[in-house]
Amino acid sequence: MFRNQYHLKYQIIIRLSIISIITFTFCSITTPLKAQSAAELESQKEKINRRIQLTNQYLNDTRSSKSKTLSNYRVVEKQLKNRKNLVGAISSELDAVNHNISTQESVLENLQSSQVSLQRDYKNIMRSTYKRKLLSNSWVSILSAGSIREAFLNIQYAKQFESYAHRQAELLKLQTDSIQQVVTDLSGLQAKNKTLLSEEKQEQSQLQKELNKKQSLLKRLKKDEKKYVQELKKQNKEQKKLNELISLAIRRELNNTTEDSEYIELSSSFAENKGKLPWPVQQAVVTNGFGVKQHPTNKNVKINNDGIDIRTLTGSKVKSIFEGEVKSINQIPGFYNVVIVQVGSYFMVYGKLTNVQVAAGQKINKGETLGMAAIDGDFSEIQFQIWKGQVKQNPETWLRKK
Repeated sequence: MFRNQYHLKYQIIIRLSIISIITFTFCSITTPLKAQSAAELESQKEKINRRIQLTNQYLNDTRSSKSKTLSNYRVVEKQLKNRKNLVGAISSELDAVNHNISTQESVLENLQSSQVSLQRDYKNIMRSTYKRKLLSNSWVSILSAGSIREAFLNIQYAKQFESYAHRQAELLKLQTDSIQQVVTDLSGLQAKNKTLLSEEKQEQSQLQKELNKKQSLLKRLKKDEKKYVQELKKQNKEQKKLNELISLAIRRELNNTTEDSEYIELSSSFAENKGKLPWPVQQAVVTNGFGVKQHPTNKNVKINNDGIDIRTLTGSKVKSIFEGEVKSINQIPGFYNVVIVQVGSYFMVYGKLTNVQVAAGQKINKGETLGMAAIDGDFSEIQFQIWKGQVKQNPETWLRKK
């Protein structure tokens, strides 16, 4: 009798142990991965939210400035991009949460199914144990044995059977605790799902408002298109004058520069930091990127930018992105003070500065204050360029990603 129970016992425990191992291994593997993914998505959302708050601040700072409609339009475009990214991040998080809910529901179903089987087997064991205690005891099994060996085996079977019953009770409790934990996790995920749905709805509403704001700015641009085109032509003339000055200054410096070991080392060190350089101002928002772009309302008008326009907090400090030497400081209409810094074969151009705090010929360190961002109306926006010799570079590819 004991041998049959013993063999039955091992069939049951092996089957249940395999189920439990698979279930708990699955939970322990998937949960950290999902937690990590959720943390990454939350971090992404926080970064986007900070950018949205910053662009909101700049839009509020210029809400009464009709003369800066084109600049505001660019800020709104940036805001729309940020908002769409945020909605996308929320959507991705929703997908991750829903996937996790589905996974946990599947785990719960498997746990509950194995729980029923485990409870049934445990009841059978308890019933068998109770009957065995009523019909016999350990002394009877010893005395009724046909040999000493059989008596010894009967004792061993009895002990192992009791040990097995104890382990089954522990496994049943562990299974019950696991079910409770999964139910708790599911409840939390469902609450998170509800929060994210509400958040997504709110951001979609904000996105629609910003789309309306963009259309309003477009109408204003179209209404006063002639005036803005004239302003743009004026800005293009100022930009051309700046480019001529920069090209002349760079050509002069290159002709007068000896490519010694310091020159080569500085050039190499600067190049190695591509994509890792600090921004020249804090709280930076690029309002006009590098290269040639079409005007938002007049497709025949091109807007050319040899660098990038960076909106910043009013009157912010403008700092050097790398060590180098100040080569020239010039006043250009529309660009206030323009500081050119040489770093080996590279040149940095910092435009629209006031209260310049450096002088031509001065060696400067990375992070040193060059001056203050000029206040144009009710906001500050600097022009920043990077050249390698006579070749213009896209500054955004050199600066670290925000």
